[in-house]
Amino acid sequence: MERIPLNKYAKMKKMSRAQVIHMIVKGEIEAEEVEENGKKVRYILVEKKQTQPIQQQKNDTPIPETVLVHIRKFVDISSMKYCYEGMHDYYMAFENQLLIFNKESAVVTVVPKCEEKE
Repeated sequence: MERIPLNKYAKMKKMSRAQVIHMIVKGEIEAEEVEENGKKVRYILVEKKQTQPIQQQKNDTPIPETVLVHIRKFVDISSMKYCYEGMHDYYMAFENQLLIFNKESAVVTVVPKCEEKE
């Protein structure tokens, strides 16, 4: 289980501290109180989410021809590794960059690959 401070949990859930405390009292969420540096600090206990790497969530979405017309200006489509279709965008992963194509505005955003520090 992951421990999240009450204030941070309230911000994360867009709730007031009082609402979170009320949920603790009702038993809707688990919490623990710890003494740190002479102060009582309340933590919310949350299950850790199991996240899967993107490669395991491979989803080769076929790209419509209208989208391909805009994208060909930026990259060679044959070098594409993955394509994901979101609610408003197509996400296309290449070796050295990520292309995000907005379905509504037809705007293509190119994001270069980050360099890994050793």
